[in-house]
Amino acid sequence: MRRRTTRLLGLSAGGGLALLLTFPWSPPPPKAPRGELVERLLGVVETAYIDAEVDADRLLEDGLDRMVHDLDRYGAFIPSAALEAHEQDTEGYFVGIGVVIGPAPELLDPVTGALEERRAPEGPLHPVINAIIPGGPAAVAGLRVGERILEVDGAALSLGTSREATERILGPAGLPVELRLGQGETERRVRVDRRRVDLPSVTEVALYTPSAGAPVGLVRLEGFKPRSPEEVAGAVDQLLTAGAASVLLDLRGNGGGLMIQALDIASLFLPRGALILRTVGREPRPRAEESRAPREVVHRVEEEPRFPEIPLAVLIDGGSASASDIVASALRDHRRAPLIGEESFGKWAAQSAIPLSNDGRYGMVKLTTQAFFTETGGRIRRADDGAREGLIPDVEIPVDEETRLELGAAFRSRALERITDPLAVAPRELPSAVSTPGSPGPPDPILARAIDLLSQPATLAQLYAPEFAVPEPPGPESDALGEGEQR
Repeated sequence: MRRRTTRLLGLSAGGGLALLLTFPWSPPPPKAPRGELVERLLGVVETAYIDAEVDADRLLEDGLDRMVHDLDRYGAFIPSAALEAHEQDTEGYFVGIGVVIGPAPELLDPVTGALEERRAPEGPLHPVINAIIPGGPAAVAGLRVGERILEVDGAALSLGTSREATERILGPAGLPVELRLGQGETERRVRVDRRRVDLPSVTEVALYTPSAGAPVGLVRLEGFKPRSPEEVAGAVDQLLTAGAASVLLDLRGNGGGLMIQALDIASLFLPRGALILRTVGREPRPRAEESRAPREVVHRVEEEPRFPEIPLAVLIDGGSASASDIVASALRDHRRAPLIGEESFGKWAAQSAIPLSNDGRYGMVKLTTQAFFTETGGRIRRADDGAREGLIPDVEIPVDEETRLELGAAFRSRALERITDPLAVAPRELPSAVSTPGSPGPPDPILARAIDLLSQPATLAQLYAPEFAVPEPPGPESDALGEGEQR
């Protein structure tokens, strides 16, 4: 029998190379249906892979997630088991009893307060209730700050970590949990009903009063959730009542959220009819064949603004992305507010969460479906190679990594204050631009410069002029100024 061979014949002429392949030709087999292909592949893996313990369902879910993520870094497959967690993260709530739990004090360094599990003494340790959310199940049941959690549903806690208690307390809404609590020599048992507990997206409302100049208010927005526009509006009203003459909208570390909430927040400050942004993209579920083509949608302010004249500035940094970019660029493009801080992340695209079935059994896919464009026509995005292409502040102030970490811890502490007292305006001492002995907290050069600029009437006029140039502060620091520059 003659052996079938594949012959490669090469002929070089003028630097070119020709290859001739000769073999019996047969038409390609029909393409297998996708579902059948996946089932066959998983079947082979389960029966033939060397490790008999193969979780085929997990393997499939991870593969689907990588497939979508390969389109761009923001895509994801969300399996049915993770749908509730995704909804809670998007809408800003959790199902529990409404307490903030901290580790056992024995695990904390007595000087720094840092968690050091190696310091644990012999014997069981119990986490402590650090805060109770007003109006939540724990508040209704009469739990008290300072009480230690000894047992959850009859199971003793011994590690002293907040994770150990939290994992046991969280559960389905409506299902009660029984706690054994201790404080000093007193112990008691309390039954608490789990239910939905909403978390604020405005995590700080503060008032700063310079020695010379008008008071400056600050609203820190952590994310764009369904209630964020109402929270921001309420916080600004609180500050105006408390005497603030100007407001800082702090979007540092705000990675975005819901696009419609970004439009509504920008509309609080911009004139009716102002263009906020244009989107170009495809409908997640087109109703007709012709609707699959990309289309442009123009988003404008639809109502009269609630705060048309209050002096405003926006704080941004490398963690400000997506919906934060929308608000910051719209306010800057319309000369309503300058941007102060560091270059933003620049995620200038929207993802749609598309269910794969009506009953949720197949999960959902988070897919990029729209691109954003500013009022000036520019598109800001994060380059695929990791290069930053975000919004460049009008007043650019660098922050070192150590200060950034210290500020993050301070922001979390202040967010806890806001959760436990949501109607309070916190009077704050003026921040320093550099670390100094005896300062009330970590240095915050961005906030310090912003307060200095907004508290002085002479600089306000320059900040809002069509062609503004901010005067340099005294000292060695220098700011790189831009004029609506994007790249």
